[in-house]
Amino acid sequence: MAEPLDTCERLLARLRGRCDEAQVFASAEDSALTRFARSRIHQNCCERQLELRLVVNRDGRIGRAGGNQEGPDALDRLAETALQAADAASPDPVWPGVAGQELAAADAWAAATAEASSEDRAELVAAICRSVPAPALAYGGLLCAAERRAAASTAGLRTAQGRTHAEVRVTAHAAGGAGYAARVAGDLRDLDPAAVAREALRMATLPGPAPAAVPPGEHRAVLAPYAVGRLLEFLSFLGFPAARHLEGRSFMRLGERITGELVTIVDDGLGPEGVPTAFDCEGTPKRRVELVRAGVAAGLVHDRASAARAGERSTGHAAPPSAGEEAYAANLFMEPGPASLSELLAPMDEGLLVTRVHYVSILDPMRAVVTGVTRDGTAVVRGGRLARPAADVRFQASLLELFHGLEAVGAERRTLLQTIHGFVTVPHVRVAALPVTGA
Repeated sequence: MAEPLDTCERLLARLRGRCDEAQVFASAEDSALTRFARSRIHQNCCERQLELRLVVNRDGRIGRAGGNQEGPDALDRLAETALQAADAASPDPVWPGVAGQELAAADAWAAATAEASSEDRAELVAAICRSVPAPALAYGGLLCAAERRAAASTAGLRTAQGRTHAEVRVTAHAAGGAGYAARVAGDLRDLDPAAVAREALRMATLPGPAPAAVPPGEHRAVLAPYAVGRLLEFLSFLGFPAARHLEGRSFMRLGERITGELVTIVDDGLGPEGVPTAFDCEGTPKRRVELVRAGVAAGLVHDRASAARAGERSTGHAAPPSAGEEAYAANLFMEPGPASLSELLAPMDEGLLVTRVHYVSILDPMRAVVTGVTRDGTAVVRGGRLARPAADVRFQASLLELFHGLEAVGAERRTLLQTIHGFVTVPHVRVAALPVTGA
């Protein structure tokens, strides 16, 4: 696979003299995944993926095309497709033009991640399985990914970055119980998969009888980072893109309180605790954006199009083709608090701990109302301690109201992969009321 910047150059060469301006984004990624079930490796798979995004301007008409091949014929087809799309489009009166600055982007590259072999991954999985002794069983995966990214334009933009990330996910199953834990790091050596496995095992082996039924109603709850991160993804998707705000499709009311004052959320592509991302797919450098400051709506993420409409400057959040058309907050951080997990649990006479949520669906986007179910580690909290496993439940909540009722925030954060694209770094939180609607 060629260097992405070389691919960008070859594609731009095919468009010379055929359009007013053009811009290319290219991402080449090698990833390898070792999956395990019942404490045994059952699959190794590798993938090499190329993603190309081309935008052309022909007499004010904008054409877009995407591809995943870099051969001469494929690049010719991609260029022709974008030009034909431009010819068929209506003029775009707010087209912002292509980026034109020369950029230097620092790599976020770890050789240990990029060069990890199947044997290296197998050794780490063995450490996971040793940390989940029989009769408990371990399930999950260990992923290593190395990506080269580049952007170029006819206006002189040339930028490239290499970045790596490794992820481990572990679900532990014991008699009647389950637990989950995960981590992401740029360097494979920073993951400590055995510690992740022990965290999952602790939830899977809570003492007590069979999981307790949880009655419908509002329950005080501690949400683990895996639950917080998933809910924050939905909050971000529904509220933080500037285009949604400009079109009246967002709950963000800039300058007004939308959550409790303990909530501060930023998007920071260069945050060292996450996986640094230097620029977006339009080649715009990432800027740190305060989205919610002490509960008050403070900012939005822009791509070049929404920035031009709003009279602002792009924040470097144009989404890759796989994540949709709107600007996207891909490096989310929720500010930590001072509390340990035991301090979060201590004031709870009766409540729940929720490790993870899934099957989350949107019911009311303007109020950020979602529904979903808990899984892999729901527990009854009694007298400030984890008392016994709880049956999984369905919940329905306005995320804004849920975070309005935030009582405390944990000190330790987890960096996790977002489901759609990017990364999220979040702590445990305690909420006053998680609305449970049934089993």
